[in-house]
Amino acid sequence: MKKHLDVIQVYRGVAALMVVIHHVVPSLSYFQGNHYPFLDFFASLGKYGVDFFFILSGFIINYSNSSKSDNHTVKFIKNRIIRIYVPYLPIGITLYFLYLVLPSLSQNPRDISWITSFTLFPHGSPALAVAWTLSFEMFFYLIYSLCIVNKKFWHLFLFFWVGAILGIQSTGVEFDAPFFQLVFSYYNLEFILGYILSLLIVNNVLFNKNIVGVAIILFLIGFILSKYYDFLPYSFYINSVFSLFSFFLIYYSITYKSIRLNKGNVLMLIGNSSYSLYLVHGPLHAFIERYLPKTESLIIYVIYIVFVSAICLIAGYIYYFIFEKKCIQALRKISLKK
Repeated sequence: MKKHLDVIQVYRGVAALMVVIHHVVPSLSYFQGNHYPFLDFFASLGKYGVDFFFILSGFIINYSNSSKSDNHTVKFIKNRIIRIYVPYLPIGITLYFLYLVLPSLSQNPRDISWITSFTLFPHGSPALAVAWTLSFEMFFYLIYSLCIVNKKFWHLFLFFWVGAILGIQSTGVEFDAPFFQLVFSYYNLEFILGYILSLLIVNNVLFNKNIVGVAIILFLIGFILSKYYDFLPYSFYINSVFSLFSFFLIYYSITYKSIRLNKGNVLMLIGNSSYSLYLVHGPLHAFIERYLPKTESLIIYVIYIVFVSAICLIAGYIYYFIFEKKCIQALRKISLKK
């Protein structure tokens, strides 16, 4: 059966929406001065949209490069830089100068690093709060370039890198230096898990459909229980359970439920613009929520959440369609001519 990856775009949109809800609800609670435990719990699950997205990224980057016979390191890195920095820099740099002039705009006062804000190098807090994840993206892409140079060395490197991360994470060792925090972070395992998933798909490795389905259900139940009852001691283990759920879900979706969607499908549009949505939603939702009338009604509160999220979706697609898509296409054409 021919595999269609439209579901991956849908999942990218789902991951971005999870993060949007994760930020919209607590921020709205802050400005409204009230809390609803159920909504707070639901929103807390949204942060795992980042974990979901990291696995998707690890999958996409290797799957898309596995079929390219003319791929080389410089070309790969150049494309990744264009993909990450072009949509990010206008927002990241603008926010940096805004916070510099008007620090009160930040809901949570923090020391902002111009180095991280301008380069994504892990040195401190970026002006755009979600940009810390882009540091992980770029780091993994740079490391992944080893795979293009020499796959045997890449796999050997992965073996020792995974071992080091697992050892450090399981013992709870913490580093003060931001760079070492990045290198030995659990999040790198999620990229690697996505990479392993792509190998399974590319090589048509089939697991029993029923076993995969049971694994999806069990890991989902385990994740929800661990969040609700807090019986797992470290976030490392909670993330691991969710990552394994995501791994099997994506595998099942591509292998056994490969679907083809129309390009105009709403879910596809959200998926295509997911990166822009991820970038613009932070400052936008915080700005809107400051000026919403105070309410004690749960119904109005939910309407606020839907309204703010919808505005973020629209703004994300506009930024994608007008800027991200066209700029990246133009720069890649220029790059190909050189």
